Amino acid sequence: MTSGEQTCDYVYASDIVEVLIKAASTPAAVEVINLGRGRECQIRKLADERVKLTRSRIKIKVGAMAKHVGETKHFYCSAQMAVKILDWNANISLDEGLKKP
Repeated sequence: MTSGEQTCDYVYASDIVEVLIKAASTPAAVEVINLGRGRECQIRKLADERVKLTRSRIKIKVGAMAKHVGETKHFYCSAQMAVKILDWNANISLDEGLKKP
């Protein structure tokens, strides 16, 4: 793993399926609609949580890999257009999603 400081905006798959079905059945002007929770999560925190939840003995080697060229340090979005056009918000939190089978 790199430093693990990078952040991403994670959305549970069933939330994405739900909004894609809504989008396909909503007659609207052509708009760019970001799908996300609008919340950042550090990659390192996510990895640590997965190890904890799975009771794994794996040791994450933070800093063992160099940063990737062109890597985005922070990646999250605003779902304002999804709320406005599709009346949609992601329902499942990252913690809930990680605990699902």
